[in-house]
Amino acid sequence: MSIDAKPDPAAVSVGRLTTAWYAWRVVVRSGPISAEVCRSIVRRDTDRTREVVSDGVDIALLIRLLDERADGHLHPSAFGLALGSGCDEDLPNAAIYAALLLRYISAVRPPWAIAAVRGGDVLLAYARQDVVDCFCAAGLVDRDVSDVAREWWIAFERLVLSWNFDDNELTGYLAEQATFEYEKVRLSRAGLGRLASQVMWVSQQSDSFGFDIFSFVGAEHMATGRTPADRLRIEVKGTARAASSSVRFYLTRNEWETACSHDEAYLFYLWHRVGLRGHAPEGPSVLTPEALSPLVPQDRSDGVAWTQSRVAIQWLGG
Repeated sequence: MSIDAKPDPAAVSVGRLTTAWYAWRVVVRSGPISAEVCRSIVRRDTDRTREVVSDGVDIALLIRLLDERADGHLHPSAFGLALGSGCDEDLPNAAIYAALLLRYISAVRPPWAIAAVRGGDVLLAYARQDVVDCFCAAGLVDRDVSDVAREWWIAFERLVLSWNFDDNELTGYLAEQATFEYEKVRLSRAGLGRLASQVMWVSQQSDSFGFDIFSFVGAEHMATGRTPADRLRIEVKGTARAASSSVRFYLTRNEWETACSHDEAYLFYLWHRVGLRGHAPEGPSVLTPEALSPLVPQDRSDGVAWTQSRVAIQWLGG
Protein backbone atom coordinates (compact mmCIF):
# COMPACT_ATOMS: atom_id res chain seq x y z
CA MET A 1 0.00 0.00 0.00
CA SER A 2 1.14 3.53 -0.66
CA ILE A 3 0.94 6.53 1.66
CA ASP A 4 2.29 9.76 0.23
CA ALA A 5 4.00 12.45 2.25
CA LYS A 6 6.87 14.88 1.93
CA PRO A 7 10.28 13.29 2.58
CA ASP A 8 11.66 13.83 6.05
CA PRO A 9 14.70 16.13 5.71
CA ALA A 10 16.21 14.62 8.87
CA ALA A 11 15.77 10.99 7.78
CA VAL A 12 18.72 8.63 7.45
CA SER A 13 19.45 6.01 4.82
CA VAL A 14 22.47 4.13 3.55
CA GLY A 15 22.58 6.50 0.57
CA ARG A 16 22.60 9.57 2.78
CA LEU A 17 25.31 8.17 5.01
CA THR A 18 27.36 7.38 1.92
CA THR A 19 26.93 10.94 0.70
CA ALA A 20 27.95 12.27 4.13
CA TRP A 21 31.08 10.13 3.91
CA TYR A 22 31.85 11.56 0.48
CA ALA A 23 31.33 15.10 1.79
CA TRP A 24 33.79 14.32 4.59
CA ARG A 25 36.33 13.16 2.00
CA VAL A 26 35.91 16.45 0.16
CA VAL A 27 36.73 18.35 3.35
CA VAL A 28 39.74 16.13 4.13
CA ARG A 29 41.24 16.68 0.69
CA SER A 30 40.32 20.35 0.30
CA GLY A 31 41.10 21.59 3.77
CA PRO A 32 38.70 23.81 5.70
CA ILE A 33 35.99 24.98 3.29
CA SER A 34 32.58 26.53 3.62
CA ALA A 35 29.42 24.46 3.73
CA GLU A 36 28.31 26.09 0.47
CA VAL A 37 31.48 24.98 -1.34
CA CYS A 38 31.12 21.45 0.06
CA ARG A 39 27.54 21.24 -1.18
CA SER A 40 28.63 22.48 -4.61
CA ILE A 41 31.39 19.89 -4.94
CA VAL A 42 29.21 17.00 -3.82
CA ARG A 43 26.43 17.96 -6.20
CA ARG A 44 28.81 18.60 -9.09
CA ASP A 45 30.58 15.26 -8.91
CA THR A 46 27.60 13.36 -10.30
CA ASP A 47 29.71 10.51 -11.68
CA ARG A 48 30.47 9.36 -8.14
CA THR A 49 27.35 10.41 -6.29
CA ARG A 50 24.54 9.93 -8.79
CA GLU A 51 23.32 6.74 -7.14
CA VAL A 52 23.59 7.82 -3.53
CA VAL A 53 21.92 11.21 -3.95
CA SER A 54 19.07 9.93 -6.08
CA ASP A 55 16.74 9.94 -3.05
CA GLY A 56 16.75 13.73 -3.00
CA VAL A 57 19.17 13.96 -0.10
CA ASP A 58 19.39 17.30 1.65
CA ILE A 59 23.09 18.18 1.69
CA ALA A 60 22.43 20.66 4.50
CA LEU A 61 21.63 17.73 6.79
CA LEU A 62 24.88 16.02 5.87
CA ILE A 63 26.84 19.14 6.75
CA ARG A 64 25.59 18.67 10.31
CA LEU A 65 27.51 15.41 10.42
CA LEU A 66 30.75 17.27 9.83
CA ASP A 67 32.56 19.61 12.19
CA GLU A 68 31.42 23.16 11.45
CA ARG A 69 33.45 25.63 13.48
CA ALA A 70 32.55 29.11 14.60
CA ASP A 71 34.39 30.52 11.59
CA GLY A 72 31.74 28.96 9.34
CA HIS A 73 34.14 26.45 7.79
CA LEU A 74 34.02 22.68 7.85
CA HIS A 75 36.87 20.76 9.49
CA PRO A 76 37.32 17.00 9.41
CA SER A 77 39.31 16.57 12.61
CA ALA A 78 36.72 15.36 15.15
CA PHE A 79 34.91 13.29 12.56
CA GLY A 80 38.17 11.92 11.21
CA LEU A 81 39.10 10.42 14.55
CA ALA A 82 36.04 8.18 14.30
CA LEU A 83 36.49 7.28 10.65
CA GLY A 84 40.22 6.62 10.79
CA SER A 85 41.57 5.86 7.30
CA GLY A 86 38.12 5.86 5.69
CA CYS A 87 39.20 8.52 3.23
CA ASP A 88 41.28 5.94 1.36
CA GLU A 89 38.36 3.58 0.70
CA ASP A 90 36.48 3.46 -2.60
CA LEU A 91 33.22 2.95 -0.68
CA PRO A 92 32.46 2.97 3.05
CA ASN A 93 32.93 -0.27 4.95
CA ALA A 94 30.91 -1.44 7.95
CA ALA A 95 33.11 0.40 10.46
CA ILE A 96 32.70 3.66 8.56
CA TYR A 97 28.93 3.25 8.38
CA ALA A 98 28.90 2.58 12.14
CA ALA A 99 30.85 5.78 12.80
CA LEU A 100 28.63 7.77 10.45
CA LEU A 101 25.51 6.37 12.07
CA LEU A 102 26.66 7.25 15.59
CA ARG A 103 27.56 10.75 14.44
CA TYR A 104 24.13 11.09 12.81
CA ILE A 105 22.34 9.96 15.97
CA SER A 106 24.34 12.43 18.05
CA ALA A 107 23.61 15.32 15.67
CA VAL A 108 19.93 14.66 14.94
CA ARG A 109 18.68 12.76 18.02
CA PRO A 110 16.10 10.74 16.06
CA PRO A 111 13.19 9.44 18.18
CA TRP A 112 13.74 5.83 17.09
CA ALA A 113 17.05 5.85 18.95
CA ILE A 114 15.11 5.60 22.21
CA ALA A 115 13.66 2.22 21.23
CA ALA A 116 16.99 1.06 19.78
CA VAL A 117 18.61 1.37 23.22
CA ARG A 118 16.68 -1.77 24.15
CA GLY A 119 18.62 -3.75 21.55
CA GLY A 120 18.77 -4.76 17.92
CA ASP A 121 15.65 -6.93 18.11
CA VAL A 122 13.56 -3.96 19.25
CA LEU A 123 15.08 -1.81 16.54
CA LEU A 124 14.19 -4.36 13.86
CA ALA A 125 10.63 -4.53 15.18
CA TYR A 126 9.87 -0.79 15.23
CA ALA A 127 12.26 1.18 13.03
CA ARG A 128 11.51 2.00 9.42
CA GLN A 129 13.34 0.03 6.74
CA ASP A 130 15.85 2.77 5.88
CA VAL A 131 17.04 2.81 9.50
CA VAL A 132 17.28 -0.99 9.61
CA ASP A 133 19.29 -0.93 6.37
CA CYS A 134 21.77 1.49 7.95
CA PHE A 135 22.30 -0.79 10.96
CA CYS A 136 22.71 -3.78 8.65
CA ALA A 137 25.29 -1.92 6.53
CA ALA A 138 27.17 -1.09 9.74
CA GLY A 139 27.16 -4.76 10.85
CA LEU A 140 25.33 -3.91 14.06
CA VAL A 141 22.41 -6.36 13.92
CA ASP A 142 24.13 -9.51 12.71
CA ARG A 143 23.62 -12.67 14.75
CA ASP A 144 27.33 -12.85 15.50
CA VAL A 145 28.23 -9.23 16.12
CA SER A 146 31.89 -8.32 16.35
CA ASP A 147 33.66 -6.90 19.37
CA VAL A 148 33.72 -3.55 17.59
CA ALA A 149 29.94 -3.72 17.17
CA ARG A 150 29.49 -4.51 20.86
CA GLU A 151 31.59 -1.47 21.73
CA TRP A 152 29.44 0.58 19.36
CA TRP A 153 26.25 -0.47 21.18
CA ILE A 154 27.82 0.49 24.52
CA ALA A 155 28.77 3.93 23.15
CA PHE A 156 25.32 4.30 21.61
CA GLU A 157 23.55 3.45 24.87
CA ARG A 158 25.67 5.93 26.81
CA LEU A 159 24.91 8.61 24.25
CA VAL A 160 21.14 8.14 24.28
CA LEU A 161 20.91 7.75 28.06
CA SER A 162 22.72 11.08 28.40
CA TRP A 163 19.79 12.84 26.76
CA ASN A 164 17.03 14.48 28.76
CA PHE A 165 14.16 12.01 28.93
CA ASP A 166 11.75 14.44 30.56
CA ASP A 167 10.65 16.04 27.33
CA ASN A 168 7.58 15.94 25.14
CA GLU A 169 9.42 14.27 22.27
CA LEU A 170 10.16 11.17 24.32
CA THR A 171 6.64 10.99 25.75
CA GLY A 172 5.15 11.34 22.28
CA TYR A 173 7.39 8.66 20.84
CA LEU A 174 6.59 6.16 23.58
CA ALA A 175 2.86 6.87 23.22
CA GLU A 176 3.14 6.20 19.49
CA GLN A 177 5.01 2.97 20.17
CA ALA A 178 2.27 1.93 22.60
CA THR A 179 -0.33 2.68 19.92
CA PHE A 180 1.56 0.72 17.27
CA GLU A 181 1.68 -2.33 19.56
CA TYR A 182 -1.91 -1.84 20.71
CA GLU A 183 -3.28 -1.75 17.16
CA LYS A 184 -1.48 -4.92 16.13
CA VAL A 185 -2.79 -6.77 19.18
CA ARG A 186 -6.31 -5.35 18.82
CA LEU A 187 -6.65 -6.47 15.21
CA SER A 188 -5.00 -9.85 15.83
CA ARG A 189 -7.36 -10.65 18.70
CA ALA A 190 -10.27 -9.89 16.40
CA GLY A 191 -9.02 -12.52 13.95
CA LEU A 192 -7.70 -9.88 11.55
CA GLY A 193 -4.06 -10.92 11.47
CA ARG A 194 -3.64 -9.91 7.83
CA LEU A 195 -4.70 -6.37 8.64
CA ALA A 196 -2.56 -6.36 11.80
CA SER A 197 0.52 -7.04 9.67
CA GLN A 198 -0.24 -3.91 7.62
CA VAL A 199 -0.35 -1.45 10.52
CA MET A 200 2.19 1.29 9.80
CA TRP A 201 4.00 3.75 12.07
CA VAL A 202 3.98 6.51 9.47
CA SER A 203 5.30 9.34 11.64
CA GLN A 204 8.67 7.55 11.59
CA GLN A 205 8.77 8.21 7.85
CA SER A 206 7.67 11.84 7.97
CA ASP A 207 5.81 14.27 10.21
CA SER A 208 3.81 15.67 7.28
CA PHE A 209 1.08 13.00 7.16
CA GLY A 210 -1.13 14.68 9.74
CA PHE A 211 -1.40 11.49 11.82
CA ASP A 212 0.97 8.99 13.45
CA ILE A 213 -0.36 5.46 12.95
CA PHE A 214 -2.04 3.95 9.89
CA SER A 215 -4.36 1.12 10.93
CA PHE A 216 -7.79 -0.39 10.25
CA VAL A 217 -11.17 -0.03 11.95
CA GLY A 218 -11.35 -3.69 12.98
CA ALA A 219 -14.24 -5.41 14.73
CA GLU A 220 -14.95 -2.80 17.40
CA HIS A 221 -17.36 0.03 16.81
CA MET A 222 -14.58 2.56 17.14
CA ALA A 223 -15.68 4.47 14.06
CA THR A 224 -19.37 4.35 13.22
CA GLY A 225 -20.49 3.41 9.74
CA ARG A 226 -17.24 1.61 8.90
CA THR A 227 -16.31 -1.94 8.02
CA PRO A 228 -13.39 -3.79 9.68
CA ALA A 229 -11.09 -3.37 6.66
CA ASP A 230 -11.71 0.37 6.34
CA ARG A 231 -8.61 2.48 6.86
CA LEU A 232 -8.09 4.19 10.19
CA ARG A 233 -5.77 7.11 10.78
CA ILE A 234 -4.69 7.69 14.36
CA GLU A 235 -3.16 10.80 15.90
CA VAL A 236 -1.45 9.95 19.19
CA LYS A 237 -1.21 12.18 22.26
CA GLY A 238 0.46 11.18 25.50
CA THR A 239 1.30 12.48 28.94
CA ALA A 240 3.75 11.22 31.54
CA ARG A 241 1.29 12.14 34.28
CA ALA A 242 -1.18 9.76 35.88
CA ALA A 243 -4.83 10.13 35.01
CA SER A 244 -6.33 13.32 36.44
CA SER A 245 -9.44 15.42 35.92
CA SER A 246 -8.14 16.89 32.67
CA VAL A 247 -5.51 16.33 30.01
CA ARG A 248 -3.80 18.91 27.81
CA PHE A 249 -2.11 18.42 24.47
CA TYR A 250 -1.12 20.41 21.40
CA LEU A 251 -3.01 20.08 18.13
CA THR A 252 -1.50 21.32 14.87
CA ARG A 253 -3.53 22.69 12.01
CA ASN A 254 -2.20 19.96 9.72
CA GLU A 255 -3.44 17.28 12.13
CA TRP A 256 -6.85 18.91 12.40
CA GLU A 257 -7.31 19.49 8.67
CA THR A 258 -6.26 15.88 8.03
CA ALA A 259 -8.78 14.69 10.60
CA CYS A 260 -11.56 16.65 8.91
CA SER A 261 -10.70 16.03 5.25
CA HIS A 262 -10.14 12.27 4.93
CA ASP A 263 -12.84 9.89 3.83
CA GLU A 264 -11.21 7.27 6.03
CA ALA A 265 -11.84 7.15 9.77
CA TYR A 266 -9.66 9.34 11.97
CA LEU A 267 -9.31 9.03 15.75
CA PHE A 268 -7.24 10.57 18.53
CA TYR A 269 -5.64 8.16 21.02
CA LEU A 270 -4.82 9.66 24.43
CA TRP A 271 -2.39 7.83 26.75
CA HIS A 272 -1.39 8.62 30.33
CA ARG A 273 1.49 7.41 32.54
CA VAL A 274 3.80 7.20 29.53
CA GLY A 275 7.48 6.83 30.39
CA LEU A 276 10.61 4.88 29.62
CA ARG A 277 10.51 3.13 32.99
CA GLY A 278 6.82 3.57 33.63
CA HIS A 279 3.86 1.99 31.92
CA ALA A 280 0.72 2.90 30.03
CA PRO A 281 -2.78 1.62 30.81
CA GLU A 282 -4.35 -1.31 29.00
CA GLY A 283 -5.55 0.92 26.24
CA PRO A 284 -5.89 4.55 25.22
CA SER A 285 -8.80 6.88 25.61
CA VAL A 286 -10.35 7.42 22.18
CA LEU A 287 -11.60 10.75 20.92
CA THR A 288 -13.31 11.47 17.60
CA PRO A 289 -12.83 14.68 15.60
CA GLU A 290 -16.51 15.45 16.18
CA ALA A 291 -16.03 15.34 19.94
CA LEU A 292 -12.94 17.53 19.73
CA SER A 293 -14.45 20.06 17.32
CA PRO A 294 -15.95 22.44 19.95
CA LEU A 295 -12.48 22.91 21.46
CA VAL A 296 -10.69 23.73 18.21
CA PRO A 297 -10.18 27.46 17.47
CA GLN A 298 -11.78 29.13 14.47
CA ASP A 299 -10.05 31.51 12.06
CA ARG A 300 -11.34 35.01 12.68
CA SER A 301 -10.46 36.43 9.26
CA ASP A 302 -9.09 35.42 5.87
CA GLY A 303 -5.72 36.91 6.72
CA VAL A 304 -5.24 35.25 10.11
CA ALA A 305 -5.12 31.47 10.62
CA TRP A 306 -4.22 29.44 13.69
CA THR A 307 -1.33 26.97 13.32
CA GLN A 308 -1.20 25.23 16.72
CA SER A 309 -3.65 25.06 19.59
CA ARG A 310 -3.33 23.85 23.18
CA VAL A 311 -6.38 21.72 23.90
CA ALA A 312 -7.62 20.87 27.40
CA ILE A 313 -10.31 18.23 27.88
CA GLN A 314 -11.77 16.24 30.73
CA TRP A 315 -9.97 12.91 31.12
CA LEU A 316 -11.90 10.15 29.40
CA GLY A 317 -10.48 7.23 31.34
CA GLY A 318 -8.52 4.39 29.80
